[in-house]
Amino acid sequence: MNKDKLLQLAVFLDKLPAEKFHFDQVVTEFDENSPDGMCGSVCCAMGRCPVLFPEEVQWSGSKCPGDALIDMTTGDSKDYLDIAMTMFGIEEYQAEALFSPGEQLLADLPRLWKDVTSKEVASNIRLFIEKEGRGDYAEDPAQKEEEYDG
Repeated sequence: MNKDKLLQLAVFLDKLPAEKFHFDQVVTEFDENSPDGMCGSVCCAMGRCPVLFPEEVQWSGSKCPGDALIDMTTGDSKDYLDIAMTMFGIEEYQAEALFSPGEQLLADLPRLWKDVTSKEVASNIRLFIEKEGRGDYAEDPAQKEEEYDG
């Protein structure tokens, strides 16, 4: 896990104005002419990564979650979860827990829905790092899902 990058993202999300964040959309509005990547853009946490890590990820200009981001190491458009797994060194279920509405169960994090604030996502990122450091998260996501499905 790349703790430093996750913490950078959490700090950034803490400072992001509410009107510039939408947890349910990688990119809702896009302003490629914005010098700071914030003015006219509305994005989720992963949609903000080009501001923080421009050498690793860029916006494609698409609003489709499957190709809204470009992996600068390969030049390929990728799903936000694939970018998250590569950038942060995490598993797919962990990427979903951190960056997808309603998918927090498998990583034992508080449930976040699409109407949450960027500060709430930042808080979950910090909690994830803390749990990961203690080895306190779900070790077997399939088992956790079976328990939930009952």
